[in-house]
Amino acid sequence: MSLSPQDLPKPADVKDAVDEARLRQRRLRGLLIAIVGVVLVSTNFVTTKYALRGVRPSTFIPLWFGFVALYCGGYLVIRRPPWLAQVRRNFRPLVAMALCNSLWSVGFFFGIQWLDPTVASFLARSGTLYSILLGYLLLGERFRGGSLAGILLVLGGVGAITYSSGAAQLVGIALVLGGYFFGSLNFLLAKRVIETTDAVVVNLLRAIGSIVVGLAIALASGGLQTAIEWPYLLAIVLGALFGEFIANGICFYSLRFIGLSELEILRATQPLLVVVYSLVFLGMLPGLRQSLGGVVVIGGVALMVMGRSVEQAKHVRIAEAERR
Repeated sequence: MSLSPQDLPKPADVKDAVDEARLRQRRLRGLLIAIVGVVLVSTNFVTTKYALRGVRPSTFIPLWFGFVALYCGGYLVIRRPPWLAQVRRNFRPLVAMALCNSLWSVGFFFGIQWLDPTVASFLARSGTLYSILLGYLLLGERFRGGSLAGILLVLGGVGAITYSSGAAQLVGIALVLGGYFFGSLNFLLAKRVIETTDAVVVNLLRAIGSIVVGLAIALASGGLQTAIEWPYLLAIVLGALFGEFIANGICFYSLRFIGLSELEILRATQPLLVVVYSLVFLGMLPGLRQSLGGVVVIGGVALMVMGRSVEQAKHVRIAEAERR
């Protein structure tokens, strides 16, 4: 049976099929990278909670990010990427990221003192809510029905967690929620610069900002704590390595291959990992009402992200149609 010229695939169709296969491979690679990053970054809630039992937050912040900066500096010395040129090219957004990270670190590390690590991880999902709202205010994105329902669920879940918490925990809740507003700004800025800037350079600038702010707080509150028992110091050394330096570097790097919404979907599973880590290493579990509120938060985050992903996919299809 012979094929007519009309039956043969056109060069343009072959090229489109090859491009689509490459995009799928690129996305799969990004998802796998992001999963590893989320698994590692989830350890932060446990190592931080443990270390803060013996270290004041005002000392913890510069010490934690001091080790992060040390790891980043070692990487840059060994690999020698053109980091100075990258910093000059994206100086303003990198400085903004450093400021946002310092404000996030103050809110998170001071706030988690009063909270169960799992509760803190539930509240951390508020970063997705902030990202949706910032996208609406700054980028002109629209809300879909799923996004609006997700927003209401997240607000209801956070309200349930707050209602079931004691007076001391309310301070921690407010600090963590405030900190993750700046954390969401951090990831929005990261998406802007990560294509042209090494992820380790981004992490180094973020760490430097937090060191400066942490030292200022420590000096204003009476100086740095010098006597630290070795188990707490070891938790900081290992946590800064795996949960901050490696994990955030991986998460930022994954944004080269996937969208921020896809990363947020994976980050929504973070509380489930923290439950396991908290039980195994700290013997801690949140209360029933707080857990139910957290489940509602995760459901709301899933609805928000799915609604946002559908809207972004629609824009991509329209843009491709216009190009053709």
